[in-house]
Amino acid sequence: MAAVGGPAGAGAAGRARSALSVIALMQALPASVRYAREGAPVFRAFDDMAATAHGGDRVDTIALHAARAAPAEWATPILPARVRPGAARGTSG
Repeated sequence: MAAVGGPAGAGAAGRARSALSVIALMQALPASVRYAREGAPVFRAFDDMAATAHGGDRVDTIALHAARAAPAEWATPILPARVRPGAARGTSG
């Protein structure tokens, strides 16, 4: 009969997996809701740059890590200066 019900302890392992899934969901859900409501942090940073750029010192170039190159291209119309992806790590862009 063990083949019908599965190996001994399979029920406990299944319950443990379910409990871990619920715990993970409880931790991930609030962050997901906030992310959906407020937007990606990189775009919030770009919005802050655009909002504070007017009235301050002139900025000719904004240096970003290469991982932010695509979001920077999308946000170019609102950014206060030319974007140089990769400049923060010493490469030219």
